[in-house]
Amino acid sequence: MSSGKRIIIYVSYTIGTSSMPFNEFFRRRSELYPKDQYHYVSYPHKNTDEMIGIEKPNSNVHIGKPDSNDLCLILEELLKKFADRNRIIVHSHDPRLTPSLKSVLRPYRKRAKLVHTVHNNFGRQSLNWRIKTTRSIMNSDYSVFCSESSLKNFPLRRMLRKKVSAIQNGVDLKRIRDAQNDCKSHELNSTTDIDTRIKLVTVTKSSTQKNTEFLVRLAHSLNEKFTLKIIGSLSKDLYQVIEECRPTNIETTGIIGREEVYCHFMNSDIFVSSSLWEGLPIGVMEAMACGLPVILSDIPAHREIVEKEHSAYKQHKFSGRSILLEIDQLQWQDELNWYHKNSPKLDEIGNHNRSFITDNFNLQNMHSKYTEIYDKLLGRSV
Repeated sequence: MSSGKRIIIYVSYTIGTSSMPFNEFFRRRSELYPKDQYHYVSYPHKNTDEMIGIEKPNSNVHIGKPDSNDLCLILEELLKKFADRNRIIVHSHDPRLTPSLKSVLRPYRKRAKLVHTVHNNFGRQSLNWRIKTTRSIMNSDYSVFCSESSLKNFPLRRMLRKKVSAIQNGVDLKRIRDAQNDCKSHELNSTTDIDTRIKLVTVTKSSTQKNTEFLVRLAHSLNEKFTLKIIGSLSKDLYQVIEECRPTNIETTGIIGREEVYCHFMNSDIFVSSSLWEGLPIGVMEAMACGLPVILSDIPAHREIVEKEHSAYKQHKFSGRSILLEIDQLQWQDELNWYHKNSPKLDEIGNHNRSFITDNFNLQNMHSKYTEIYDKLLGRSV
């Protein structure tokens, strides 16, 4: 392999407290592999100043001007500065950007390679997204899908098998442990009194993907036994449903920082997700890592986690009781009523979930697999 430092340039439209490209890739990898140098290129966010504040000697954030081609110009300047003496990976996280990045890399092909990560389920996105993602994959040196189920939905996976693969998302366990130490009330994690309402928690965003309306109506029907906390951005339609139901057992937080999300997880009893599709849901795995049982809709991405969990627990003769359910209110009511009657088992199930995520979906494993791809691509340039 050629001499020089390895430089990784992450490019994304977004930067923020909930951005996986920024947090799990740029921020965490710079800690795991401190000998490399990292750059994050993005358009601004309302918390941009806060994000830039975490820069380290081996990492830098570069913010472009909105409504311009500024990200390509920033990337070109970075390539001019470093390509002569270093090996460079340009890692794109948005299909709107990747094809343009290839043209910027063209004069530097001997020293720089382009990687693209697909963060969602290919089969459930809009036609425009699928076209752009396919173009991104065709224009990249290598593309990674965030889950096996996501890769299976890509129709050209066999034709392009030498340049695509799946690497399952990983959870930042260190960040969760640090948040747990800072969260003064995390001891309130479990509910052991059958007469106490069990605290449900979910994460949503302003789209139909999360199907949060189903959970609102479900919680409303179980008002005396459960509360529901909804974390994230609510759509106008969801606001209307909440206004229509006027539930007394539902709380919304809006968009909050990741550490605060973990604190809410630690002070809840069960994580619920009725998503219609996912790539590989980091929120589900983070909740499990925080020690929560989970109840999930029966979709391929959820199935990928649960089937792996059930397989892992067979040797211990224990069921983690991570449940997959159809979008049917009676099924969910029955499962939640089981937990209400067996609330002392919440901690036991949650502890097994935490161990499972630690062993199978940690961020170190994810990055070691990306490192193999980086090294293989850069090794071809000599």
